[in-house]
Amino acid sequence: VADFGIAKSLLDTHTRLTGDLRGTTGTLAFMGPQQLAGQKGAQANDIYALGATLYDLLTGKPPFRGEYDQAIVYSILHETPDPVSIIRPEIAADLEQIIARALIKDAEMRYGSVTELLQAVENVQTKKGVSVRRTVPEIVTWENTVVVLDFTNITANPADDWLAGGI
Repeated sequence: VADFGIAKSLLDTHTRLTGDLRGTTGTLAFMGPQQLAGQKGAQANDIYALGATLYDLLTGKPPFRGEYDQAIVYSILHETPDPVSIIRPEIAADLEQIIARALIKDAEMRYGSVTELLQAVENVQTKKGVSVRRTVPEIVTWENTVVVLDFTNITANPADDWLAGGI
């Protein structure tokens, strides 16, 4: 999952808000054409979102912007984002091509898997003499574990306070 827009912030702009659009949920600026069309979730959506995230990380802007949500949707569906090098000329052309491929409208033309995209990034890093170290997180299994989460009672009814005491 590459779209971390699950939490909604009141300080975010409309391009960052998580919302429901055509029956799909996500951060609009990072939603791919297939997700906007309401198609079933697929790895291609995550590859698109990862490409959009890389674009944003490198340029400070999402690949598609607009004054209102419909303008952003139109851009995602019909326009090509500005090349990363227009905003950041020092970015390697190889990396720019990886991002552009991840953002292709046709899901079949994107990388076949996140692993394939990661391999392409690693190849650029190796070519540029950057040390590459992939770490795989250790899988932790917990048995007989209890997690208690405290919540805030956002209702106006004090009788509901007991619900917030720990679930």
